[in-house]
Amino acid sequence: MSAMLPGVEHAIMKIADLMPQLLRELEKLNQNIVNQNFEKNLTKIGKLSSEDLNEVAERFRQFDLEPQVSTAGLLSTDEAAQRLRISRRKLLEMTRAGDLPSIKVPGTKNRLFHTRDVEEFLDDCVSRKEKDQ
Repeated sequence: MSAMLPGVEHAIMKIADLMPQLLRELEKLNQNIVNQNFEKNLTKIGKLSSEDLNEVAERFRQFDLEPQVSTAGLLSTDEAAQRLRISRRKLLEMTRAGDLPSIKVPGTKNRLFHTRDVEEFLDDCVSRKEKDQ
């Protein structure tokens, strides 16, 4: 039995030496899973209306949980176009031209717009119109 003990001790020492590396690898795997889940959830968020996003945020608040990604103040492409009273196509043209910032939802063609950016764009349009008159 004592002859096996040095072999067991060696195995234990080897495991102890490898433990930090194993923990780092586990952390990397965990982070990859978190990132993949974040992208999947962000893709789902991009398909929701602002009312749906606000409802989700309210449910988090009911359980004293804070969502990891703030969805308040985000508009879908259709909602932003409605707010600006322009077509979806025109909104996307303006976005491509850099006239209105947006957030590209990974893995989709969807975009989200901050309400404040849409409001600031409208204010700029009104200011320009007033200057022209």
